[in-house]
Amino acid sequence: MMELDFIPFTTLTQQERLALRADMKEVRFEPGQQIATQGDCKDQRVFILLEGIVEVLDEPYPGRSELVGRVEPGHYFGERSILFDEPRAHSVRVGRDPARCLVVEGERFVGLLDANPRFAQAMGSLLREKQKIFVAFDHFMATLLHGVTTGEIDFGALVERYKALKPALHPHLNDADVIDFDGLSYAIRRLPRNLTETFMWFLADDLPGIYRDPQRHFEAIETDGRRRTVYQMMPGKSIVLLRDGMSDLIDLLSCMCLYAVEARKLRLRLASPKILEGLLGCEGDDQDAAGKTLRALPITEEEAQGLEALWPGSALKRVRQMVLHHEDFKVCIWKRIGNYNSSHADVWTHQLAQATEKLMGCRPHALPTDLKVHIISSNTHSVTNCLSQWLTHQAEAIRQWGHDTQNPMMQDAWANPYDLAVALARGYLKAHPEQAQRRAQIDDHEGMLTLRETAFTGIQVQLFDTSKLAGRAMDPSLNAVPKERALLVNIDYAFGQQAGEIITNLIQLFGPNLASVNVLGKAGGLQGDRGDVLLPTAFLQQEDDLFQPLRGNSAQHQALEALLPDRGIHVGPVLTVAGTLLQNPTMLHFYRRVWRSVGLEMEGSYYHRPLQDALALGLVPESIQLRYLYYVSDLPLDTEANLSGAMRAIEGIPPLYAITRHVLNSIWQ
Repeated sequence: MMELDFIPFTTLTQQERLALRADMKEVRFEPGQQIATQGDCKDQRVFILLEGIVEVLDEPYPGRSELVGRVEPGHYFGERSILFDEPRAHSVRVGRDPARCLVVEGERFVGLLDANPRFAQAMGSLLREKQKIFVAFDHFMATLLHGVTTGEIDFGALVERYKALKPALHPHLNDADVIDFDGLSYAIRRLPRNLTETFMWFLADDLPGIYRDPQRHFEAIETDGRRRTVYQMMPGKSIVLLRDGMSDLIDLLSCMCLYAVEARKLRLRLASPKILEGLLGCEGDDQDAAGKTLRALPITEEEAQGLEALWPGSALKRVRQMVLHHEDFKVCIWKRIGNYNSSHADVWTHQLAQATEKLMGCRPHALPTDLKVHIISSNTHSVTNCLSQWLTHQAEAIRQWGHDTQNPMMQDAWANPYDLAVALARGYLKAHPEQAQRRAQIDDHEGMLTLRETAFTGIQVQLFDTSKLAGRAMDPSLNAVPKERALLVNIDYAFGQQAGEIITNLIQLFGPNLASVNVLGKAGGLQGDRGDVLLPTAFLQQEDDLFQPLRGNSAQHQALEALLPDRGIHVGPVLTVAGTLLQNPTMLHFYRRVWRSVGLEMEGSYYHRPLQDALALGLVPESIQLRYLYYVSDLPLDTEANLSGAMRAIEGIPPLYAITRHVLNSIWQ
């Protein structure tokens, strides 16, 4: 089988080679004959060249052709179209001599990746190391890290690197005539509210000494969809206090890049003296006048509505600022590479130790050796709602209120009525403000302590003395809480690399008493639907493809099926990404095809590695239980179901609360 005696086909067994050869067709092509056509979406054949030389051509439009490469015998071509679900990137034609090829259908070729992990890994190495399919990602990261090193980000260069990356969440990036409102909404919700009026951003992982008490001197600026510590130091200049690690910085700057791309599209459309004069002449709070002025601009009614949805009540003001701003961002940074400042996490850990003493009567190091500590990393509200005595007693009244007010969520099919009560609770409390105080009186009992001061980590904490929960009313799907005393530490989501610092400090705080660490997160799915559940068998770290197996995590499958019978549960490796906006379709297909990844998230591997190190060093008991569960909040390869589109309550609440119930029941079994 000399015809298949080269990588990656050398990894196939003799039986696999014979079967593949039987499925191939041998085809002869004449000199100058076209084999593949650039832009073709239907042709998904893969070719193995046996004789002759073929030319690879870039043909951007009819009549223009540029030679970009040649393929020699003993090599293959045409695989990327089927692997990455994309049109042919180039045309291929035969050179001066006839060519002879073996041709295999794309689906048969992809089947080899699923059937033979060695073939998949060899293919992945060729794609990543030789064909450099991640080069745009590498360039973006290199530009960012260079800016961190020098103390100033070249934002214009970073935007160009971002555009070359072509993120999956920004599908209309290169369409000058289309304002990508889904992508823009995603970015704006994760950026400070003063974005359109700020020119100078000072990013720091710690506050310089002269700014140690910023809230006394500066205006705090909110960010709707992301916990950020931001202060406006003066008009046009803001300081952002970054979380530990690089993830927060990557997220902030990639969102700023998306915003800059879309803002430029709109600005260029409005770049005329007459339009600018009209914008500058419309000041004041008259919303009717602002709406008329907005619709007098060269934008469609749909675009006007999109802008009003982004900035309710201030759309025209924001458009005026965008036109004048010109995306002129200067970004200065003060951050230590390779020595991520842990002072915030240290202060947070000290606060947690004090809270433990207040609740349990002693500091963590003095806890009885037989007292078990369980850590849950979640969005905190799911655990709180499951343990809420108020919500349990009030659930029927909340559902009746939803029925009486004809709330749209009543029309959805809720398998668990408690989930419906959870979904309606926010609206119910808004309509009955007196109940909010009553809830606080009932739920803030002696066995619970909330640590709201986060020491700039953005991570709130709830502590529960579980012996005080025994006999209390709670979610009917939960098992009875044992009377044995234990400590439940429920922490908010860490963000990316920050998770490593946080879990390391928790290990140092509670190590000998740790009975379980449970990570409940949300993830992007590479298969299935929104609202499905992912059970990782391993974490794969994107920067270097570090593979970390998880022993026994998939054993939770059966229990989850019972709690969530109508949703899919996907078992396989999960990718820990450097940044949500840094993923393009090629990269996502690569991990789905080559590594058989079922999804992607941002913290898993950063939690898991310190825990594995702690086990190896004897810092935690060998009996510690590690559980990682994720619900699918978006499908990044599906433009109709990615993060830029809002997730409905019926999609997110049932899987989130199912995995929360499973973890709590596992702790109390």
